[in-house]
Amino acid sequence: MKKIVLQSDFGLTDGAVSAMEGVIVSHNPNLSIHHLTHNIPPFDIFSASYRLFQTLEYWPEDTVFVSIVDPTVGKSHPSIVVVLKSGQILITPDNGTVTHLKHFVGIDAVYEIDKDQNILRNHHQSFTFFGRDLYSYNAARIAAGTVKPEDLGRRILEENLVLIPLNPVKVEDHKVIGQIDIYDDRFGSLWTNIHSDILAKEGIVSHTKLNVKISHYHQIKYESEVYFGESFIDVAIGAPILYINSLERLALAINQGNFKDAFGVGRGEKWRIEVSLVK
Repeated sequence: MKKIVLQSDFGLTDGAVSAMEGVIVSHNPNLSIHHLTHNIPPFDIFSASYRLFQTLEYWPEDTVFVSIVDPTVGKSHPSIVVVLKSGQILITPDNGTVTHLKHFVGIDAVYEIDKDQNILRNHHQSFTFFGRDLYSYNAARIAAGTVKPEDLGRRILEENLVLIPLNPVKVEDHKVIGQIDIYDDRFGSLWTNIHSDILAKEGIVSHTKLNVKISHYHQIKYESEVYFGESFIDVAIGAPILYINSLERLALAINQGNFKDAFGVGRGEKWRIEVSLVK
């Protein structure tokens, strides 16, 4: 029996997640259900894509992921089964959720789910809960070995998938320029797209001070010299610190504080961060 990992923007204040679990165990009570998160910000497809990337490599091959963050509730985009080069399977809308996995993991095959043939038959008139009626249901079928991904619909070309643009990191005059991808939500740390390998190529290593500039639509929102450490204890409580996060990318935090709230910094392609060695 394969494991199933659920992700959504449903939260946990109502019965939606429990209903998804119920569909799975009703198909086979021996299936193992786990949760990535159900606190994706509502309708935030980029966050859904990023959190899958953050998590997937630590799960066994053949794990079946379900990600249901779908502002149009299945009307604008096909529902797909994605077989990844790492061996895991993802069931999700074709709305950009697969972006980071395509870029950083790779895809073996994609199949469009035939809704008419593969939907839970209890709800003929309801079209607003595909997380329950289509995605969890077919995740259970795949995980239990009842069907294979290719049984659910026609194969589609990988190059036709909907993707979110991922801005590349740039290096100009020994300045490394990236973007703030996402927050470490609970602690307000900023996670960037700047990989540690890029920093190393520019001679930027830990235990040094860096010039940091954060801008939004070319307006500077934060500018300071910040210590580049290994862990939060490298600076005093309340002090900012740069560090390499769990995805090997540069992050910015306040030791026992919240950088996002302290400086009103956002995230996304318009929030740029620039770092360079202090001379």
